[in-house]
Amino acid sequence: MKTKSFLLLCLFVGITIAQLSAQGTKVNFSGKWIINIEKSQLLPTTFVKEYTIEQYDNVITFKFTHLGLYDKETTSSYSYTVDGSKSTKEDDFGVEVTIAKWSEDGKSFTVSRSINSKFDPAFNEELLDEYKISKDLKTLTISHTTDFATYQIIVYDKAVN
Repeated sequence: MKTKSFLLLCLFVGITIAQLSAQGTKVNFSGKWIINIEKSQLLPTTFVKEYTIEQYDNVITFKFTHLGLYDKETTSSYSYTVDGSKSTKEDDFGVEVTIAKWSEDGKSFTVSRSINSKFDPAFNEELLDEYKISKDLKTLTISHTTDFATYQIIVYDKAVN
């Protein structure tokens, strides 16, 4: 009887540890990602053709080159700390408040952004971006949503090294 109880206890502890470690596992977004125009639902605006993503713990950094002012190629980067904390960035155009957090299963993350313009105090835009990777880790999908609808879905394929 003691052996049976001990085995059941071991089984219970093993299952509990497996469930806890699975909850703590977050997908790694690192790599080079190239846009798949055929699979994307794009607006006729500027979009990033290629991202290089670096992820260290909860910090995810996006590096990319895009056409900037006067069609000049510009390299930029931005980072999110994906832990649910609030981050505020102020520049010449206004104030942007972001909150980035993981999904419960750790397979995707969302970034909610609130933008207030310095030029038009009545302008306030609420955006939600969702970043998720396919099960095979080869496709990155970024959905951009405003208060009322999803307005752009951009699909990227992982570059083969």
